[in-house]
Amino acid sequence: MSWAHLATTQVGWTGVSSGSLSVTPQAGSDRLAIASLGWEDNNTGDTITALTWNSVALSTITSGSIEVGATFTNRTEQRYMLNANFPASAQNVAWTSSALINGGVILIVSQYSGVEQQANEAVGSASSTSAQTVSPNITTITNNAMVYMTGCQGNSGTWTWGTGQTERSDSAQDTMTAGASDENIATAGAQTQSGTVTGAANRIVGLVTAWKEVAAAGGGFIRVSLTGGTHEYRGGMYG
Repeated sequence: MSWAHLATTQVGWTGVSSGSLSVTPQAGSDRLAIASLGWEDNNTGDTITALTWNSVALSTITSGSIEVGATFTNRTEQRYMLNANFPASAQNVAWTSSALINGGVILIVSQYSGVEQQANEAVGSASSTSAQTVSPNITTITNNAMVYMTGCQGNSGTWTWGTGQTERSDSAQDTMTAGASDENIATAGAQTQSGTVTGAANRIVGLVTAWKEVAAAGGGFIRVSLTGGTHEYRGGMYG
């Protein structure tokens, strides 16, 4: 695989409608930043109205949020930024919500290199009103895709991730917890990711996105017929 995890930073709050976290851009090429917000609230339908890095808006993801609950809700959402918009130095990742979030809020920011500079290739989600485990399905399109999962649950426990997933964040705030993992999916196709929280069953949501790795250079050839013979262009060499 050509993609690599560079860094993950997180912070939490309780009873706020905005917040910020200073994030240092990591060195690398073809970079991707994914910022996710997980929260617990006693209002339904509260949304993120702004999520920026260095005052530049992160891109939204189609179907890139999931919420569960009625009187109380748990939610996770992902947004992303590509290499061209990365700041040159440490700057704030800042967010604002449509109303006060009465419970805990956790912001997670993960950075990667070696990712194609385009939107995610797939998305999937799952939720339950009473469970310890959430298992969203996703169908990746390309080999060696990077699959990124975020989860949020209504207990202040800790996360355990499915086989092959690497934990990138695990934080509790007030009476909720949020976390993130990633995994290289070698062969494209249907996949299931999972996250389990310690403690009692409660509202739980999981969101997973897939990102195409940068294609490796070389390996093939183009044959061109020219005056004086046939020549081949192979892996960066012409002869």
